[in-house]
Amino acid sequence: MLNDLIEASGYSHEQFLAISIMAFVVLALMVVVFRMLRIFRFASRRPRYRPNLRPLRRHREIYREAEQEEAAEEEK
Repeated sequence: MLNDLIEASGYSHEQFLAISIMAFVVLALMVVVFRMLRIFRFASRRPRYRPNLRPLRRHREIYREAEQEEAAEEEK
């Protein structure tokens, strides 16, 4: 039975057309599913790590502000 389906010598042109349309539909569905999976994977990805290149400078500025506030409080 499988041999009868695989053997294409007895197919009419309508059967060839139907098989080629079904193959195109299956291929198009596979491409659409693959693209949707790539979009979902891209959208669900966590944001990339961005290094903080000046943490010490920012820390010093915050530390200076805190010192100035403490000095202002002591003067009062």
